[in-house]
Amino acid sequence: MTHIAASTRLAVAACAGLAALVAATAVAGCGPAASTQSSSVARPTASALEQAQAPVLAISAITGLPAQTRALTAGLLAEDSTIKSLRNTITGLGFVGGRERIFQGNSKRLTFVDSRALVFDTPAGAAHYLDFVHAHANDFFGLYPSMSPLISGSAAGWVFEPQPCACHMANPAFVGIARRGSLLVWLEINGPAATDAELRTLLLEVR
Repeated sequence: MTHIAASTRLAVAACAGLAALVAATAVAGCGPAASTQSSSVARPTASALEQAQAPVLAISAITGLPAQTRALTAGLLAEDSTIKSLRNTITGLGFVGGRERIFQGNSKRLTFVDSRALVFDTPAGAAHYLDFVHAHANDFFGLYPSMSPLISGSAAGWVFEPQPCACHMANPAFVGIARRGSLLVWLEINGPAATDAELRTLLLEVR
């Protein structure tokens, strides 16, 4: 699945779906002990995270749409925005890796669903990423997306609704991002039946 830049994704969002992701400043420990520990402990690899089954929607959760699953890297995530320094920012924030499952096809309900699990090496890193996306929503979802608080089980975050494109028979799109400790759950839905309520319901199924 090829991702497109945010400037192009706005036009496609309500027609085919959008996905986005970014991060912010690094959180560093203080003192000799902290610096020694950070340099000697290796971070898990993306393949290790896949083996650990970072949580995404089950294939059975979206009926009628074929699904593809892949590992996520900082390089792939950097393609989601026009921010040039995004890859370095994500890495500096402590992004370890993640997993993505994309559902796409013809349907009278949902035509595009992107379920992501993004793992950071600290809860603070995940929290900074979430705050950064909220503060720079225009860079990821186009100008003036609607935003509303999100509570999903024990996780909290935001729901973003991009402005609909001007294309014929445009479908609504919604993106939810919620933090569970050092994990960020990201879910986008697009299609004739896409609603804020549907997004929140599906987020509860990401386990």
